[in-house]
Amino acid sequence: MAPDLEYLVFLETRRTVGHTPLGLLVFCLPVSLVLLWVWHRVAKGPLGQLLPDRWAHLRPALDRPLPFGSWAERALAVAAILLGATSHIVGTPSLTPTAPALPSSRSCGLSFRW
Repeated sequence: MAPDLEYLVFLETRRTVGHTPLGLLVFCLPVSLVLLWVWHRVAKGPLGQLLPDRWAHLRPALDRPLPFGSWAERALAVAAILLGATSHIVGTPSLTPTAPALPSSRSCGLSFRW
């Protein structure tokens, strides 16, 4: 999903760099690493405290530190980001034109299409 973050950054649906091979390195990777850091340093602690009791068993998983202790862990994170962004770029266009329409909802008068 990292290539689509350019829509949020530029606040428009015009594609610039996010969906290109160069964009993997100059946009997707840096933005994803920053968001990973923000998740671990800022968001996951408070969100873990807000979990309802039925999900309390997930709190210990949120207490784990940022997994960047070794170069191997860093390389794994970079590889995962690049693989995810690449699969999004390569896979999405081939799936989008043939996606079936979602059924319309008669109860509220709404109709949805992919």
